[in-house]
Amino acid sequence: MRLLPTAQAAKELHLHRNTLHRYRREGLLKAGTHWCRQGPWRNKGFLYDVDACLELFRAWAIDPPLRLQLLNCTKLHKAEQDLQGDVVHTNGFSYVVSNE
Repeated sequence: MRLLPTAQAAKELHLHRNTLHRYRREGLLKAGTHWCRQGPWRNKGFLYDVDACLELFRAWAIDPPLRLQLLNCTKLHKAEQDLQGDVVHTNGFSYVVSNE
């Protein structure tokens, strides 16, 4: 069990820290098993158990969870729409243009 702060854990796991936070928020990483808070205050950072996360990621290589597949599918769909030119970006917002 190696508990590391977010930046160090992300480097050790070869992930971006935002990806690590997204996995935690989405419930893919379990509280108490894969991560914990550094203190009782809400604005304190998180500590990640790097060994438990690596074990989980190895299991995902064989059988990825549906929630992870859906996250990746949504990102691919958005990227595909951008490449096709179907998405219009204005003032930081984007919307899909329908051909119908």
